[in-house]
Amino acid sequence: MAYKESTEASDLMNVFKGHFWAISRSVGYGCPNNFDDVLLIQFLLNSVMNKTKLDLDGKFGSKTYNRIKSFQRWANLVNGESVLAYDGTVTAVDGSEKSYTSIKGMFTIHLLNAWYLQKFKNYFEDIRRDPAIPNDLRHLLMVSI
Repeated sequence: MAYKESTEASDLMNVFKGHFWAISRSVGYGCPNNFDDVLLIQFLLNSVMNKTKLDLDGKFGSKTYNRIKSFQRWANLVNGESVLAYDGTVTAVDGSEKSYTSIKGMFTIHLLNAWYLQKFKNYFEDIRRDPAIPNDLRHLLMVSI
């Protein structure tokens, strides 16, 4: 289930000011691809990338896979080094699944949050207020917070 993860006991505290938006299970080929986790990833990708928008349907397929890979490639270029694995997978926050997708302790979900925070500071504390968020995701996040 997509949810708000506390960063109080981690080195991410300074970046995210207490929390970031997380997924409970990894998203990608061979992963569980829970509806709300995929929907959160699709929403964040649409929010941070200036590309044709993905359908916010909560279904993992080739378009979502390719967009994740595109984001990973772009994030590595922006950072000037490989900080994300280029594998089309967004690993769950704790890294327990497919932990090889972390490079230098950074996961795709962290950078998606960082870019969302940079572009939409006024919504980051509670993304349910973002008018672009799909109602299904808004409702699911209300249940999980």
